Amino acid sequence: NDIWFQGLLHWDGQTFTLHKENFPLLPNGDGWRMHGTWGTSGSDFYVVGDQGMIAHYDGSSWTKIESATDVSIQDIFGVYNVERGDYEILAVASVPFKSYEIALLSIKDNIATNLQAGITQAFLSSVWFSANGPYFLSGNGIYHKKSAVSGRKWQRYPNGKVTSYYTHEIRGTAYNNIFACGAFGEIVHFNGADWYNYLSEMRSFGRYIALDVSEKKVVIGGEGANNAGILLLGTPRN
Repeated sequence: NDIWFQGLLHWDGQTFTLHKENFPLLPNGDGWRMHGTWGTSGSDFYVVGDQGMIAHYDGSSWTKIESATDVSIQDIFGVYNVERGDYEILAVASVPFKSYEIALLSIKDNIATNLQAGITQAFLSSVWFSANGPYFLSGNGIYHKKSAVSGRKWQRYPNGKVTSYYTHEIRGTAYNNIFACGAFGEIVHFNGADWYNYLSEMRSFGRYIALDVSEKKVVIGGEGANNAGILLLGTPRN
């Protein structure tokens, strides 16, 4: 009874309500669109999209957050850090297959700061991490790092070790339960020790672009031939 679609459309269990009043990112004929949402509740969530746009909803009104980048933001994710006593929120900006310009943004108190990822010649579509790390970025490769703010470089898994194709989204519940999905029907899972590739089992030539994970379930969405929708429901491997 509390579901949000693309940040603006809300379902309360009985009725759909569109919350676009004073929304600061509505397109003005320029083809602007949203790419991702993340939040802690219906009164605290973020919407990201084209041209570096970020907006925050507090349950009654929208606030535009300046991102200091005009690169399209593809994904946003956050997690509560018990030691720090607050949420850590990261967003990744990139224009896949068009430009190598990227940005990794940290959002706190409605202020976005560019962390200067230092990754070159990459297209990125997703970010995921657990409290106190590690951190993962995915796109034309999967990158990992113990701390997003450390001076160490992001490490990229060698091509073919985890995936040979483009990875659209990465999500998990903990370091030993991470999923990623992408082009040519590829789905991979990390159990804390090894990556497992489901490609030979799924035998799908679709494109998976979104996923969500719980301790016992994983849901993956995408599209197949003739733009037919695909929805998968599965159970993580041990």
